[in-house]
Amino acid sequence: MDTPKKPPSSLIGFMDSQAAIDGTLEAWLPRLIENNQILVAALMRVRDLHSAGEPVDPEEVLLEVDTALERAANIHKGF
Repeated sequence: MDTPKKPPSSLIGFMDSQAAIDGTLEAWLPRLIENNQILVAALMRVRDLHSAGEPVDPEEVLLEVDTALERAANIHKGF
């Protein structure tokens, strides 16, 4: 196996394993929470549209779902 010529620039040094875990969680949790909030809001909107008892344009629902999934995917790319 060839060794890389330059070390990756995204490496962060930690004094111990707990610091590494804490650093990882601090980086991931805000994006994970935002991601979940986007998806929950979209699901609640779909539920509300369905529960309203009025005719709903399926294209409108799909557009909202696609928009929420796209936003969540953009946040997820940072993981």
